[in-house]
Amino acid sequence: MMQLGVTWRLAGQSAKAIEAFEQCVTVSRQVGLRSYESQGLGELGNLYLLAGRRGEARVALTQAIEAGVYGGKLYLSSALQHLAQLQHAEGQFTKSLASIEQAVQITEGLRVQLPLQDSA
Repeated sequence: MMQLGVTWRLAGQSAKAIEAFEQCVTVSRQVGLRSYESQGLGELGNLYLLAGRRGEARVALTQAIEAGVYGGKLYLSSALQHLAQLQHAEGQFTKSLASIEQAVQITEGLRVQLPLQDSA
């Protein structure tokens, strides 16, 4: 479902993408895959925001953040970025900046330090 949602989103088919991501979230919750739940909710929140459905976007993004805390920091960072966009659209600039700063801190914490390779 996740890949189907991404495919529909990339094809510009927002309604079909929303449907696929909603199904993804439902299945992810049933089987306990918090990282997929968080990712699907983040995608939904972004699509809802782009469609002007701010109330639904806020619910999805709030749930994405909650699931991301348990399911994976990468998706938590993404959800915070989408939430910042929503907050900005609503004129909540201080909250938007705080959300972006949180996302940056999380992302920086995920950096993988690769070992230096010998040039010989």
